[in-house]
Amino acid sequence: FDATQYEAGKLTIKCIFSKTTLDVQIYFGDNLMLASFSAPPFIDDDTWVMPAYGDFQKIAAEPIVVRTDTLKLNGEYLYPRRDNSDKIPIVILVHGSGVWDMNENLMGNEPFKDLAYGLASRGIGVLRYDKRNDHAIATPSSIEEETILDAISAIKLAKTLEGVDTSKIFVLGHSLGAMAAPRIAKECGMNLAGIIIMAGPARPLEDVLIEQAKFALTIKKPVDEADRDNFEKLRNQAQVVKSDTLKPGTSQYLLPMQLPGSYWLDLRQYKQVETAKQFNGAILVLQGENDALVSMKDFELWGKGLKDKPNAKFIAYPKLNHPFMECESKAAGADYSKLSHVADYVINDIGKFVMQ
Repeated sequence: FDATQYEAGKLTIKCIFSKTTLDVQIYFGDNLMLASFSAPPFIDDDTWVMPAYGDFQKIAAEPIVVRTDTLKLNGEYLYPRRDNSDKIPIVILVHGSGVWDMNENLMGNEPFKDLAYGLASRGIGVLRYDKRNDHAIATPSSIEEETILDAISAIKLAKTLEGVDTSKIFVLGHSLGAMAAPRIAKECGMNLAGIIIMAGPARPLEDVLIEQAKFALTIKKPVDEADRDNFEKLRNQAQVVKSDTLKPGTSQYLLPMQLPGSYWLDLRQYKQVETAKQFNGAILVLQGENDALVSMKDFELWGKGLKDKPNAKFIAYPKLNHPFMECESKAAGADYSKLSHVADYVINDIGKFVMQ
């Protein structure tokens, strides 16, 4: 490798294999000690093209930096070009679990970039930023550290941006970010205009992981002994999460996703639907029926829990997968390699919700 592959504590090496290409990312801590590594799919920066619902001529962009203590996360603020001084609403995008840049790159698809350009073309400001896991950050100790603190910092930044109507700030969370959205609203003082929950787990995360693994086994042909062993390992890990023996220092190798005991204890005390009930702003819950990661069970639980809130709205889309792109079936929704865009009708529904 050469020096151009190393930046701010992260070494990235493009590795070409017979069936795939990966960006192996090695993270270093103090004194260049190895902290962690990941291997997401290689993303060609030239893959993304503007979807039909976006319009470069209607949009202006400026780089921003989200700061949490000493951490600096690069991002971008997109906003509509205007000939008047009218203030605009703004939507802040919050990532799912894992390592993500500001676009939520997924095998060449970039759903957050689609959302940003689609909404900005409809008169709405959008702020997005790299997730802290995309930097030289060790395994998070809690969802607070992984997601919530930086989202609150982004909200504070949004209030300082020129032309933003500070009474119309919305948080849009996807997957884990959607699960965290009610807590983000609570911790920032409940002074958001609304939250948008896209494919948000309403159940404990370990239960969702078990359901994901079961579904993966149903579509894999053939299922070998290693697959069954991995599933049993996950079930045992989930039982540890639910047990009275779980402690902050429980080995992460005994727990799902190799996240530490402190992370799962933090999630265990968080009831996302109950927290959402306490939110006085507007709520929009969106779900794809072909989602292979978060199912209609969660959508139904959001609906049941929030049914008495007059400012809550629920929309399920028959053809959409986890990143809200069209696919033929739930099984097809598990394969994200097909280049696509967030469906235009999703952009329209979010736009109407924000503008109302």
